[in-house]
Amino acid sequence: FHDNNGKIYADTILIKLDCSRPAGQLSKTTCASELPVEVVISEDLAFISILPERLIDPEENVAIELELVNPEIGIFQFNAFVREAGGSLHDYQGSWLFDVNPM
Repeated sequence: FHDNNGKIYADTILIKLDCSRPAGQLSKTTCASELPVEVVISEDLAFISILPERLIDPEENVAIELELVNPEIGIFQFNAFVREAGGSLHDYQGSWLFDVNPM
């Protein structure tokens, strides 16, 4: 991602709470509030750690929002893992593929 001029801005990463409408191809997820976070991004953009200010209830509907600058070209995969407070194992939540082609 980084090698292809992609950028992610740590100060734009948000956890949104009380989300009632899931996103679709032409719509955004609707959420009622935001949760302050601490963000750590590795220099090569291979790893993003998002640490919420408080624990998130497993039954709570949440969305993660971030601003990025698309890389020039390529297929990129984002994997999501969560970890319980005090836990050492990460629980896999899903993966998303992004295909960026020049126009």
